[in-house]
Amino acid sequence: MVINAPFRDLSEEGARRAVLNGFSLLVLGVAGTGKTHFVQKLVAELRAQGKRVDIVSKTHCASQRAGGVTADHWVRRHVLHGACTADYIWVDEISQIDIGLLCQLNKLLFTKVRWLLSGDFNQFPALFNFFRGSAISDTAFESSALLKRMCQRNRLVLTACRRSDVFLFDFYCSLIPEGSRVERPLSEVVAEAREKFRFDGPADHNLVISHRKRVALNTELNELHKPGVAIRVEPKHKKPGALTQPMWLWPGIRLLGAATEGEKVRNQVRYDVAEVGEVIRFTCGLALPADKVADLFVLSYAQTYASCQGTEFDGTLRLHDTAHKFFTRRHLFVGLSRAKSCFAVDVAEE
Repeated sequence: MVINAPFRDLSEEGARRAVLNGFSLLVLGVAGTGKTHFVQKLVAELRAQGKRVDIVSKTHCASQRAGGVTADHWVRRHVLHGACTADYIWVDEISQIDIGLLCQLNKLLFTKVRWLLSGDFNQFPALFNFFRGSAISDTAFESSALLKRMCQRNRLVLTACRRSDVFLFDFYCSLIPEGSRVERPLSEVVAEAREKFRFDGPADHNLVISHRKRVALNTELNELHKPGVAIRVEPKHKKPGALTQPMWLWPGIRLLGAATEGEKVRNQVRYDVAEVGEVIRFTCGLALPADKVADLFVLSYAQTYASCQGTEFDGTLRLHDTAHKFFTRRHLFVGLSRAKSCFAVDVAEE
């Protein structure tokens, strides 16, 4: 394969035929264009052919949504301490895969493995992306020969809105590099977003930059919503940097996993409480002593922009910290693209 050659851009049917005929594929598109749904259908067809397809993503949240495991877990088990027996590997949210994982996945280019890669390079890049102390450029993998090798230069770019309303979709698409608002100052674009996307009252979900504000908002909204049947749980251990907090629990409240290594709780995955008492029972079947819950979970009313990728929100969503010195056009793009309706998102004035 000529690595310097351009990608071959395929139609949806052309991409499907290529994969079912044994080729690899890269699926790109901004949030809400149906990348995950498209690849899930491909995976179902491949498995119907008797192919083994392993599914990985960087985060617990994205890997659960795709139906797989975290890339770190998969690499430890099947590359560092085992052998890969998959015919295809689907890597979702490919832009979040760091250089350490790519170095391990690169070893499989010399095997029979074929790749299904999906993601959006307009969203947040990989965190802590360093090689021997040197930072890796955010665009390094996107423009690399490695990416072309992995997908055999086969690319499908999805562009149709399949999740939110068109008004919201068109606005956040205008924020990416080829978008119509990319040349305008960020302050001007944020001001426009505040005028177009607003509602009054508390939001079901809130995005913030700092963990300190996340904790403060979670405490405020937890107190606001607690019913008479709520019980209070306190964290037993203070985690450095994790900002664990006391919380009120009741049947129906949703929590986010925040466990350490070795626990069965998956980080940033949503868990709904079914029963409260000395034992807290979740709708997924998990049951834990009440005094352990605050150590393994955080409240879900607010989370950071950095942790929301791979998530989509039902209900209302408010974007905070829009005047923060670290707030960027990418924060606005990622935040708006988590919502499903222009009437359910508010860009706060702060």
